[in-house]
Amino acid sequence: MNKIILTTVAILCVYNNVAWAQLNIEKLGYLDYGTTCLSNVWGYTQNGKEYALVGLCNGTSIVDVTDPANPAEVQHVAGPDGIWREIKTWQNWAFITSQTGSIGLTIVDLSPLPDTVYTYYWKQGVLGSDTVNITNCHALFVNEQTGRIYLTGCDYKNKGVIMLDPSNSPQNPQVAGVYNNQYVHDCYERKDTLYTAEIYAGQFSVIDVSKPATPNVLAVQKTPDFFTHNCWLTDNGRYLFTTDEVQGAYITGYDLSDINDIKETDRFRTYPPVGVIPHNTYVKGNYLVTSYYANGVIINDISDPHTIVEVGNYDTSALLNNNFNGCWGVYPYLPSGLFLASDMEEGLFILKPSFIQAAFIEGKVISNFGFDIPDVSVTILEDLNTAVKTNFSGKYKTGIGTSGEKAVVFYKYGFEPDTIKVNFVNGETMEVNVTLNQKQPFVVDFTVVDAISKKIIPDAKIDIKNFYKNQSLITDNNGQANAIFYYDDLPSDIFSGAWGWRTQGFANQTLNADTKSITIELLPGYYDDFTFDFGWIATKTAEKGQWTRTKPIGKYFIGDTIVPFADATNDIADLAFVTANSISEDAPNVSKGYVMLTSPALNLAAIENPKISYQRWFYTQNPGSDDHYRVLLSNGTDTVEVEALDLNFTPLSEWVTHTFTVADYLPPTDGLFLIVLVEDLETGNNHITNGGFDVFEVLGQSKKPVAKFTPTSTTICLNDNNSVKFLNTSLGDPATETIWYLPGSTTPVVINDPSPTVTYPNAGTYDVGLVVKNAYGSDSVYFANLIIVNPKPNFEVLIATKTYPNIDPLCENSVYELGINADVPIESYFFEGPGIIFDAVSGKYSLNTTLPGTYTYTATVTDNNGCTNQLNFNLEVHANTNPPVLTLANSEAICSNNNTTVNLQFTADMPYTTTWNTNFGSFENTTTVTPPATWGNDGYACVHLEGQFCSTKTQFDTCIYANIAPKIDTITPYFYNEAQQAWIPSDGILTNDHVLCTSTQNSIKLQATATNLPFSTQWSGENLIPAFVSANGDSIVLNEFNFDLSYYLTAKLIDAKGCQTENVFEFLAAACIDGINDLRPSELQCIVQPNPATEQVIIVVTSTKYDNEPIETRLYNALGQEVWRGQPQYPDGLNRLQMVVPLQNLAFGMYNLVAWCGNTYVRTAIVRQ
Repeated sequence: MNKIILTTVAILCVYNNVAWAQLNIEKLGYLDYGTTCLSNVWGYTQNGKEYALVGLCNGTSIVDVTDPANPAEVQHVAGPDGIWREIKTWQNWAFITSQTGSIGLTIVDLSPLPDTVYTYYWKQGVLGSDTVNITNCHALFVNEQTGRIYLTGCDYKNKGVIMLDPSNSPQNPQVAGVYNNQYVHDCYERKDTLYTAEIYAGQFSVIDVSKPATPNVLAVQKTPDFFTHNCWLTDNGRYLFTTDEVQGAYITGYDLSDINDIKETDRFRTYPPVGVIPHNTYVKGNYLVTSYYANGVIINDISDPHTIVEVGNYDTSALLNNNFNGCWGVYPYLPSGLFLASDMEEGLFILKPSFIQAAFIEGKVISNFGFDIPDVSVTILEDLNTAVKTNFSGKYKTGIGTSGEKAVVFYKYGFEPDTIKVNFVNGETMEVNVTLNQKQPFVVDFTVVDAISKKIIPDAKIDIKNFYKNQSLITDNNGQANAIFYYDDLPSDIFSGAWGWRTQGFANQTLNADTKSITIELLPGYYDDFTFDFGWIATKTAEKGQWTRTKPIGKYFIGDTIVPFADATNDIADLAFVTANSISEDAPNVSKGYVMLTSPALNLAAIENPKISYQRWFYTQNPGSDDHYRVLLSNGTDTVEVEALDLNFTPLSEWVTHTFTVADYLPPTDGLFLIVLVEDLETGNNHITNGGFDVFEVLGQSKKPVAKFTPTSTTICLNDNNSVKFLNTSLGDPATETIWYLPGSTTPVVINDPSPTVTYPNAGTYDVGLVVKNAYGSDSVYFANLIIVNPKPNFEVLIATKTYPNIDPLCENSVYELGINADVPIESYFFEGPGIIFDAVSGKYSLNTTLPGTYTYTATVTDNNGCTNQLNFNLEVHANTNPPVLTLANSEAICSNNNTTVNLQFTADMPYTTTWNTNFGSFENTTTVTPPATWGNDGYACVHLEGQFCSTKTQFDTCIYANIAPKIDTITPYFYNEAQQAWIPSDGILTNDHVLCTSTQNSIKLQATATNLPFSTQWSGENLIPAFVSANGDSIVLNEFNFDLSYYLTAKLIDAKGCQTENVFEFLAAACIDGINDLRPSELQCIVQPNPATEQVIIVVTSTKYDNEPIETRLYNALGQEVWRGQPQYPDGLNRLQMVVPLQNLAFGMYNLVAWCGNTYVRTAIVRQ
């Protein structure tokens, strides 16, 4: 498949909609069955002839369709009357089920066609010890390869699946197994895997039936509309497609490649999406062929199971509805390639399909900010079935069954829509990437208040409707709600209402970013045209029918309007309560009982002579109906009938207004309820009866007072006069009692004062409430946070940018800038006092000092709330004397490795500036810097200070350098050799693993060498023998050790400047060469060959003194550890020993070979390479 790439950000506006009557399917023939209804259809081929096996309401019709233009019924197999009949075939056998009757499974031998057929019936079989009996079944599937029959929905146990094996006797098949977990409506099987459509469970199951007697459920998957009707598998077995048999449901694909993780691939439904019902779908190669009730036959391209595209259709039905009418079944498997379609009302259609590949479009949608946009609606306008939404990554793919240039719309709420023209080519995929410009949102705040008292109305409802989106809001306890909009000046219809107030509608309101808030005023009074749900309660005893708040869609029956086609006129919305509103039923109505609608409570005591008005709609079937439409009024104790409508009411099937005076039936008290009943009296006849109810309202004027007041001000300052006066402006009949609630004031409760004046002693926000009463009732109004008492503004005075009183000394004959720093926005400020100057151009104040002394000033600040505060303060002006004093701290020597952090600090008794220059950074205007713990070899810190007190100035420079401490380079161990009477450097040194080779008999000297001489050394240690505390000097002699004991030795070097370094050594005393100082090397000789060596060396040891005495040989590594030992005897009685020392298992490096006899030894170095 070719792919063409097109990237665009163009914005076009093209809107078009073309409806298809038929596409890529041609009618070749038709057979009319008159008034006999049809159900499913199947196909059969024998001796070059093609037959249609058509399910009828009275049996099965066998039709020769070899000549599609002239179909002819050749046989009719009688069956029980009923609309459900399913047929499947295997070899020359047809198997037929019916959901009515009691003949079980009908089995037909088709081999004698066209002359005759032979019919058999199967009703009973045996499975193990159980007898399986059936009288009828809903449907069946037959595996045309194996012959196994799967009966579904039979009247046996849970109505699951009964598996039959006809291989030995097709007319009397054997029961192979039963699946009874769920009711099964239809099924499909291939390679011992059964796929069941479990309609009432809303799912399909995948079942292993390789052992049919013990079926094993492998997986269960819910379908989108939870009414799984049928399923069919693709040729490769990877994908399964299902239908849900409800209005507006989907054909859905599933990926079964991982049976433990079944994934949905895509969904398809015809437009409009709330309408027609899909029925049976079948897979034919890369296509789905579906009987789609009133839409006829639909072909979908499923070459990409993730994008199901309609590429063909033929409408068999003259009906345009979403009922169970039209095409029941389609058979797409005839060798000729023709389709057989059974229309329930119209008859049998022989159709010729053209399988055309879809033309695809795919791509990605991003925002103008570069972000992926999910849930963008992408629609090819020519066919609204193509509508898809982008995924989480902004990607989409859709297609259409025709080629040519077409408009594609990309839309998501909150973005500018984009329309692109694309040239579609069948079998090709266009890539179209789109950038949508994001709209800037704006928020509009809504407040709903009483139009008379202006008090807020909580729980008021608001609906906002426009071209792009409908929003429903409910006000909070403050009577407020907000909505987000994206499109400026978009006409919107706004509706608002609440129980006890009259619903208001405002058409074509233009909202934009400048529309910050909208206040909706509702007039008090009971009114309900059912624009909103105010809580009317619907109950019933009837088997059918119920009061429903909805938009009436109407219904004709035998020439009568039995359901209204619209709500009452002269109201705001298009909703009403009706007792039936279904288009799927022939005659929806109230049956066998009553349906009752009850209003919310009506408080009418304070309304003068209240009347109730409403519009009602009534139909009952004539002649002879005894059904009623009744209106009742109740106070919870007494219930009276206001009116009763029956067959004699005129006009029927029209909206009629009725008004009555409440006092004619019950006293107009609080807590009344209106009840509306539609009744089918169940007297033996069955008449169609329906009702409607709309535009309810209470008429009359209120007698009780309506609370209302006005304050003289809602915002005051916490100054000397913090008082507010409240004026009582209540409406209605005069109040006999008033109660003011004024929390936070000096008088929180005031009774019977029409206009109290109160004082608020503290800043804050305060609620105000008013209750008014008379003989007819009471009313109240309460405003939260109505009164705002603002505090005085807090502020600081700035002098030369510093905050008073922490300012620099002021000097005589100088000018200083003045300012303020406040905690709230400032409207104005001013200064008063000696030397104050105001610059009208800059709007700033300054202070011009003259003579030394102390002066008093006043600063006055007014904030944006109009609240004022003052500050009185004194300033001292100094004479130009008193030279400054600067002091350097921490000037002693600093050692670079003392590991102590120091602060270098300067102090002064005047304003000053500093500049630090160091080898660890530069610093400005700080009194202190902190060097790191170790400065290094060139550590320094220099500071330059400049100070001034009035007219006297001074400056100061100094540097501090870090002294380099002495450093220990090595500590070398020496052994004292008694023979040579000298200290000899040890081959057993302080090693990397801190092992010191020595003996218990020898002294050891540790010699320290260091840089930065001269220096002195202080030694100290632990575990030394004898007890050792400290010693001074560059070396230390240790006389005695315990083997395998760790020793800790500390060497502290101190130079002439007092800088010091301390090193701690830990070592383990090990007996590497015992008694080495007593050996006499001149009495033994050792020859090593080869040396260096890789695998082994040969050593020859010769003794000049010891004859025939054992010679012991040991090999030590660089750590002084023994790695090999040998002790042979003289082989020939001579004073000469020859032996082999293996090296192959040793690491590369230097080794010491020591051989001794008695107290005589010889040592030789060996190199392993």
